Amino acid sequence: MDFKAKRMCVDGEYFRAQIWDTAGKEKFRTVTQNIYNYSKTIKGYIILFALNDRKSFDAIPTFVTEIKKRNPNGLIFIAKNKCDVSSTEIAVTEDEIQSLSESLGIKVFNGDAKKEEVVNALMESCYREILKKEKTEPKDSSQVDYQ
Repeated sequence: MDFKAKRMCVDGEYFRAQIWDTAGKEKFRTVTQNIYNYSKTIKGYIILFALNDRKSFDAIPTFVTEIKKRNPNGLIFIAKNKCDVSSTEIAVTEDEIQSLSESLGIKVFNGDAKKEEVVNALMESCYREILKKEKTEPKDSSQVDYQ
């Protein structure tokens, strides 16, 4: 398992991103469950799958269900990883990805976990979507600051 925390600035707004890479492995299930326990404070999730790993793609609906069950207000994004693999290695078609995206109502981004600039661009895009959602949704009265 890999964990990283980053502080980033997008359009003058700072945010903290935590990256928990469990590679979808069952042995890290308790870690994933603990992350879900804090889900009310999490505003967005990125589910990464590898284009050359069918199992990682097929697991997406399960992760989406788990997230929505614990944090129905959190935004979920899907990111394709290993976009540079040869066409003979690709295990998931663009049509399948598009179909899943539409059925779940979730945006899909290109990603590359080995390239920091691609990861940063992905997180910035997701954060912009979170900011857009926060600006268009009315605030819950329990979140209003009455200073």
